[in-house]
Amino acid sequence: MPADDLTVSGADTGEPGGDVITGPDLAVPPGLIKVLAVVGVMVLAGVGAAVVQRGGATTARYPLVAPSPAVEEFVPRPAREITALPADLVFGAGDTTVLVDRDRRGTPLPPGGPVTAAVKVPSGWVVGRDGRVLHVRADGTTDLPAGATFHVDVTGTRVLIDRGGGRATVWSIPAGRPEMSTDLPAHVRVVGWLGAAVLLSVRDDEGRWRYDRWFPGGPYEEAPSTVEGNFLGVAGEALVVHQRDGTLDCVVRVPDIFRPAGQALRCGFGVTVDGELPRGRWEAVSPGGGFAAVPGPNGSVHVASLPAMLRGRAGFAPLAGLPGPVVDLVWRDEATAAVLVHGDDPHIWSCDAAGAGCRSTPLNGPVGLTPLLLATRQPPAR
Repeated sequence: MPADDLTVSGADTGEPGGDVITGPDLAVPPGLIKVLAVVGVMVLAGVGAAVVQRGGATTARYPLVAPSPAVEEFVPRPAREITALPADLVFGAGDTTVLVDRDRRGTPLPPGGPVTAAVKVPSGWVVGRDGRVLHVRADGTTDLPAGATFHVDVTGTRVLIDRGGGRATVWSIPAGRPEMSTDLPAHVRVVGWLGAAVLLSVRDDEGRWRYDRWFPGGPYEEAPSTVEGNFLGVAGEALVVHQRDGTLDCVVRVPDIFRPAGQALRCGFGVTVDGELPRGRWEAVSPGGGFAAVPGPNGSVHVASLPAMLRGRAGFAPLAGLPGPVVDLVWRDEATAAVLVHGDDPHIWSCDAAGAGCRSTPLNGPVGLTPLLLATRQPPAR
């Protein structure tokens, strides 16, 4: 049989995701069983590629690897044994990009620039790509206002977009309409969400960056607090930052940036923190604020119970059992971190923040594509 392309039309399940051929852990919608059987026959016959086409969507090509003799003995695992992923991921190679959720449902993106950030939301995905912000749904993709960065709130329904040039916009999804915009001075930058407020960082005349906030619904009026430090995350509505006091690293939890009397602080906990790494990619605080994961030297990650550490009852300990340096981290739930490890593309690792160690899960992603980054999820899993 010649190595021609096969077009496979998947049944629309009506769920965010789409249809994509992956490895043996693929979650197969019922409407695809028959056509995937045809694909399987053609793979065994040496077909070089398949084309998965969803109604009205851009066709995506995935190379199918010719089997070795051992494949003839392969018995597919029952659906009940399919292993879910501990995190949502972005896979890619060249111009091909596929979003894969924890249930291993894949959504191909049309050709374009590299994906710089992705968030899984109830209505689909929000993706940053080459200066564009996209809302990817089962029925299509919508361009939100362009911006260098974006942040999704804990409900998964509001997208804060830093549009550059001092313009910040809050967009509602899945309705696809603007809620509010404001103009920011040149010395003010967007950090993310702090509860219902937008967290800002303001540069003062001495070059220090101090935190402020803006409540969408009215214009921004500059009135920065005295709180400084590298953003680590949010515990409820409390801000958590990293500060350096001389040679000592400090973690500070600030319940109210305008009432510093309630701060909790811990310094000198035995690890040098790479404070720049989390910025823009890695929120170090778990959902609910129970744990903090800070990047240490040589790609290491150190985890501690945040409340116990701030009270002096616990210290940071490295995640154990990983085969190499960590390149990306998200929280699967309030006590489990999911990480990608440099040089271990076939696996994703989930690590118990309470100290029970790490274990790997085979990715079995789209053939020929590698994991590029992990996606956060809003609302976060508990």
